[in-house]
Amino acid sequence: MKIILVSLFLIQLSAQTLAQHEKSTIMANRFLIENIIVEIFGSKAKVYTQKYIIPNISVFGGPCDIYEQVRKDSESVSIANHSCFENKSNHKVGHTTKSSVLRSGYILKMCNSILSDLSIMDAYYKKHRLKRWSNYNSKKLHSIHQDFYPHKKMSKDQERKIRKLFYQSSHSRWDSIVLSYCQSPGWRIL
Repeated sequence: MKIILVSLFLIQLSAQTLAQHEKSTIMANRFLIENIIVEIFGSKAKVYTQKYIIPNISVFGGPCDIYEQVRKDSESVSIANHSCFENKSNHKVGHTTKSSVLRSGYILKMCNSILSDLSIMDAYYKKHRLKRWSNYNSKKLHSIHQDFYPHKKMSKDQERKIRKLFYQSSHSRWDSIVLSYCQSPGWRIL
């Protein structure tokens, strides 16, 4: 009888552990975040990912790629300022990390920098056939949503709330929408 009770207890314990493991969120690492941002905003946005995301290895994860350490000769490497050469422990960093306040802060800095860069945002709005001061347009909102969430449809409730945000903003309304999408953690969850 004791064996059955212990077995049931262990089964219950392992089921709880498995459930906790499945609930843990896997976040995109620094390389995937950079690729997504460049895909959305264009190659000029790489300046900001290189400033806020890529150097923060312990915050965003993504160990260094040993193949990026190509040596041209015995004294020089092809990318001397690459983060792999700064610290050998960068190779031991996990492929992913958990969400954190620091991580969110760097994302916010990157997003604000991108939105402050007129050349990036002019190209972004041109891609969506929008102007910063354009009126609300449901189709345009859905296309912005698809940039960040290409495999998720926007619900009517989401659209209603975003439209409300659009009309509450006193300055560049589309910027507030793009900033809210850029900051949202959902697009960084794997």
